[in-house]
Amino acid sequence: MDEAHTRYDRGLALFNDHNYEAARVEFARANQLAPSNRILYNIGVCDAQLNDYVAAITNLEKYLRQGGIDVPSDRRTEVERLLAEIRPRTGKIVVTSNVAGATVSIDDVNLCEEHGVCTTPMATPLVVNPGRRRVTVSKAGWLTRTQSLVVAGSETKKMDIILQPTVVTKNVNVLPYAMWGATVLLAAGAGVTGYLALKASSDEKSNDGQFGVSDSELDSTRSRMRTFGVTSDILTGCAVVAGGVALYLTIKPNKESGGAVQAGMGPGSLLLRGTF
Repeated sequence: MDEAHTRYDRGLALFNDHNYEAARVEFARANQLAPSNRILYNIGVCDAQLNDYVAAITNLEKYLRQGGIDVPSDRRTEVERLLAEIRPRTGKIVVTSNVAGATVSIDDVNLCEEHGVCTTPMATPLVVNPGRRRVTVSKAGWLTRTQSLVVAGSETKKMDIILQPTVVTKNVNVLPYAMWGATVLLAAGAGVTGYLALKASSDEKSNDGQFGVSDSELDSTRSRMRTFGVTSDILTGCAVVAGGVALYLTIKPNKESGGAVQAGMGPGSLLLRGTF
C-alpha cells in the first residue's frame, strides 16, 4: 500500500509536469498494487492526453460504471464532457472473413484480452484510434493474414480478409519405392540372364558332336551357360529378397525413424542386412 501511494503521488507530479506517458505508467502500477476505481480516472485522462482515445474511453467509462452514485456530480459532468469530446475522434472498422471463429487483432493487440470481442463473425464494429491501423486475422489450420488501412475520426471502414488454408506437407518414405524398383530391375536381369543361359544350353546341345566344332568352342559355350545360369539364380534370389523387403516396408506402420536395409550379392551368395 505504501508503494501504491508513492507511485500515485509520483504520477500526479509527472502529470503536472505534462509527462503524461510516465504518469500513466505510475498510475497503472499503483492500480496494480492497490486497485482503486478512482485511479481509473487518472489513467483515462492520461490516455486522452496521449491521444489514445480508445483506451481513454474504455477507462473513463469503466470509472463511471464502477463508481456509480459514488462519483461526485461535478466529476461525472467533467468525465462525460471529455467523453463527448473524444468519441468523435475515434473511427470504426468492420472486419469480415471467409472463416468463422478466426481471431482478430488490431496493431498486434489481442481483442480478446482488451475488449472480449475477438472472433469472426463480429457483431459490432471495432472502435479504433485514427490513423493507419494494422488488422490481423488468424486461426489454426489457416494462413495468418495482415492488412493495413487508414481510418479517420468518425469514419467507418470495412475490411474483408480472405484466409487460405495451410498447406500440409507430408514426409514421404522413398525406401519402399526404391526397393520395388530394385525388385523390378533384378527380376528383369534374372529373366535376361536366364534366357541367355537357356540359349547357351541350346547352342551347347546343338554343337555337341557336330562336325567342325572344336572342343574349345564347346567349353566356351558351356562356360557361358554356367555363368548365365548362376547369374540368373543370384538375380532371382535378390529379386525375391528385395520384393519381400519392399512388401514389408509398404505395409508396415509409419514411424518417425524407419529401418535401414542393405542387400547385396557375391559369387554364389546373397547378403541381407538391416534393422526394422
